[in-house]
Amino acid sequence: MRYQTINTIKGTRSNHSFVPINETQLLVSRVSDFTTTFIATLESKTIPLTFQDEQYVAYTYGINWWIGKIVECYDEYNDFKIMFMHPHGQSALYMWLKPLDACWIPYEHIMRIVSAPSTNTRTYKITPEENNCIELLFKNFKVD
Repeated sequence: MRYQTINTIKGTRSNHSFVPINETQLLVSRVSDFTTTFIATLESKTIPLTFQDEQYVAYTYGINWWIGKIVECYDEYNDFKIMFMHPHGQSALYMWLKPLDACWIPYEHIMRIVSAPSTNTRTYKITPEENNCIELLFKNFKVD
């Protein structure tokens, strides 16, 4: 009964630690240590992006940024199952690991939609301009 008037904070479903900051913010950690903390806010002040299956995106996971492909959307929690391309961060070439590396990523950790990488057999490439743009976004990236 007491939870009927409580609002949820999207993007916090698959996390380990929650420390209240105030009535609308939580300090959230993805794992048991505090190297992966971010602040989740009840109300977003940014213009929302719309994502769909099979889109390539740049996102943060842990202390790194990654390129990946959305394979599933979970609207109730605003999370996306994303297949990771390796390596993380800026690279000349990316590839899929076998077995595939996938994880649920909160909406707040997705920085931008990425053009589908060009492919050459088992390796994939994004343009240097897009790589640099993502690197710049990551350096200034904050989760409110």
